[in-house]
Amino acid sequence: MRRVGVTARDATRATTARAIDISQASAPGCGRPFLRTTCRDCDGTVTCTADTLDGSTPYAPVPPVIPVASCQDGCATARPPCISTDRDNAITRGSDGCLYAPGTPSLDPSPCNAARNTTGGLLVPRIDLTGLAPGGNSGVERSVDIDVTGAPGCPERWEIGARLMPVSAFLNAERQHADLLARTGSDVPVPESDIVLPEAGVYHIDSDVRYALGSATGGSGYIIGWLRDETTDTLLTSFTQIAAINAARQEQQGGTTHIMTEYAVASGPRTVRLHLMFVLTGGKISDAEAGGTDSNGAPRMRFLNVRD
Repeated sequence: MRRVGVTARDATRATTARAIDISQASAPGCGRPFLRTTCRDCDGTVTCTADTLDGSTPYAPVPPVIPVASCQDGCATARPPCISTDRDNAITRGSDGCLYAPGTPSLDPSPCNAARNTTGGLLVPRIDLTGLAPGGNSGVERSVDIDVTGAPGCPERWEIGARLMPVSAFLNAERQHADLLARTGSDVPVPESDIVLPEAGVYHIDSDVRYALGSATGGSGYIIGWLRDETTDTLLTSFTQIAAINAARQEQQGGTTHIMTEYAVASGPRTVRLHLMFVLTGGKISDAEAGGTDSNGAPRMRFLNVRD
């Protein structure tokens, strides 16, 4: 008979321990217990593992797996596992000492429900408010100012206010009086007519120009006016004829002429001013002026924000 020698390195040992698949623990209890057999050699190196339900039926647990000494007597364990207190940790320990993992939430199948189950987890809607700021506008057909104020926190709180009244203003420049004859052929700005467009938008601008034009012996000439954006040095209107005279003898005239336009600005504020000029074309003109010192003779300026 031949004797066979066995070295210590050839020997192996197997240990069986109880473990719990806590991914199954959506109801009270200890989840689903199973047996895990681990093979090690004499050096302690793991050579194989096998998971079964009863020692023979194969089982594939879903991580995380918590090893426990037993699951008897109300599932109280001798060495309870450490549970993170991080607010994002959904695993909790029950009063019975067992671990509980959250189940899949039940969602209303109504098409009006914006919450959805995805492979990455529960997806809920979020509203991002962009492109709006206090004093800004929203929409391409209507001019409604939207003010949005955010308050950080959990949950976030937002206050949204709407101003339905469009921006407008009226100016009566009673103290303005321009002697155009004394500056014949020159640009005569009228600072008293200044109006300020406060913010972005399209504005309707309307100006009333009161004038007087006359000749004692006969003569010809005309008064023109225009509106200019003083902030950007931009001409809003072409030269508009306020009045004209072509008299062979004495003639005196006066009245009111309107200068109107629509003006789009990308940002505010913008200052708009009335400019006037008298042009002599023949003979002698004795009176060419604009404005006055009373409410009936003063230039008037108006603006109205009509759309974005």
